[in-house]
Amino acid sequence: MHSSPVSVGCRESNLSKKQFLELQSLLPFPLTPTYVTTHGDRDRKTPLRTLDKCDFFTRDIDQMQLRGACRLSLHSAKDLTDPIPDGLTIAASTAGIDSSDSLVLRDGETLRPGMTIGSSSPRREEAARQLEPKLNFVDIRGVIEERLALLNSDLDGVVIAEAALVRLGLTHLNRLTLPGDTTPLQGQLAILARADDHEMLAHLSYLDSRPLHRTLNLGLDPRPNTIHYPIIHTTPRQIEIPPYTHLIFTSKTAVYYFPQEPIGTIIAVGQATAAACNATHIAQNECAEGIIDILETLDLAEAHILWPHSALSRPLITDYLQKKGVRFDAPILYDTYPHRPYAPPPLDPFDEILFTSPSTVSAFKSLFGLFPDHCRLTPMGDQTAAALRHTHCRVEKSVDA
Repeated sequence: MHSSPVSVGCRESNLSKKQFLELQSLLPFPLTPTYVTTHGDRDRKTPLRTLDKCDFFTRDIDQMQLRGACRLSLHSAKDLTDPIPDGLTIAASTAGIDSSDSLVLRDGETLRPGMTIGSSSPRREEAARQLEPKLNFVDIRGVIEERLALLNSDLDGVVIAEAALVRLGLTHLNRLTLPGDTTPLQGQLAILARADDHEMLAHLSYLDSRPLHRTLNLGLDPRPNTIHYPIIHTTPRQIEIPPYTHLIFTSKTAVYYFPQEPIGTIIAVGQATAAACNATHIAQNECAEGIIDILETLDLAEAHILWPHSALSRPLITDYLQKKGVRFDAPILYDTYPHRPYAPPPLDPFDEILFTSPSTVSAFKSLFGLFPDHCRLTPMGDQTAAALRHTHCRVEKSVDA
């Protein structure tokens, strides 16, 4: 997908370096790490037990990512702030590994009353007391290696996430599994992307273990709660604008490319196109037939209609105007082509594919070949639904644009 590596912001610790290698093993394109000493790594005095879902360990990396110094960021999922900072989003949360907590003891030791245990969590302390009620606890801070080093001096045991021990290759240590629930998302990795980085969101979606409904949006415009892969591209033509009394827009793209401020009686397909051009009349049936229904209600004896449109538009409107003997011009305003903005994302993670126009249907077939059986295929409007049916595919009921 990429000839140059994608930059990833990470904490500067051996555990984070192992997490980075784990992420690299899951992705088909190269990564390069940018390691950061975070606020939480610099502040060794604030007890972790006093913190909630704040940005103690993520703030510096978040800021670096927001200013464009790294494209992705990698975190232990349990460390994420809630909510995620504006401008960033969770691209994926991996399935992770062992989510349990372990009580690591000195070599050869067994758990006994009166031991002093290092911890930073009341929940972990209560779990340890289920194994031995008469334990003493002290707050500890630092990376895993620093915590384990305390076993050689002040402490008899330390509580550490089993996932950290697995990733660091320390499963040979003398340890007990603590009973009960653990911190939500423990053992999982969270990869953050900028909210507008549609390429990364698309390509990381297959790593995401969250039970989400995922929609792949193939249209020109991003939509909320979808992964955007614009499978078509439009380019304008140079046209002369003749005098006109009535102006027809059958797409927002035509409004965008129209070279003058629209005047006169403006007829538009659908609410979105109407809002873009302050339409006088709105065709609720979002197709050429809807435009014709409106034209049937108007006095067109002295009209001169202008319909700037796509090269792929159906000829229904021009056929109607010719039949009625109405003066009109119907210049081709723009062309639509299949588009490959970046390597196509894998389709396996998606539950739904949103087709916004007939051209997205033909472009999808050109780029992907087969339509996946596991996805709901949702067309926007009746003509898009007809285009999907023409491919002999399963088609869901069309929805409004």
